[in-house]
Amino acid sequence: LVKGYVVGGSRKEPGQAEHAWLVRTDIDGKIQWQTTLFAAGPSAVLALGQGLTDTGLVLAGRTRSPDGPLAGKDQFTLWRTDASGVVKWQVATGSANSEARALALQADAVVAVGSSWTANSGATDANAVRASLSNGATGCGK
Repeated sequence: LVKGYVVGGSRKEPGQAEHAWLVRTDIDGKIQWQTTLFAAGPSAVLALGQGLTDTGLVLAGRTRSPDGPLAGKDQFTLWRTDASGVVKWQVATGSANSEARALALQADAVVAVGSSWTANSGATDANAVRASLSNGATGCGK
């Protein structure tokens, strides 16, 4: 069992894009480690889960696609790290303008929920993704 706290969010350095950021502290709040989860475009951690047998973490949030059909659009993203914050896998899935907002851990998977929205109409849909903890393979629902 790791004692302390984990905080996720985003960090922006002058002249750089916003990137997902993760910090682990000890029980007194002293930083043990921190890491930036670089993606090709801007990204942010919006939810995190811990309690895995290897003391790793699962993170949910968004990344912005730099190219392809979703260029410039946020996408529903999950990360899996080891106990030191090193990314084991990352998966971006779902439609344009989507993000993961909450997650629940299962024995062999993570289920994350979030939303996607249409900029022109303002319509919002709920999204759910189930991903394998071992490799990030996903199943999606809307």
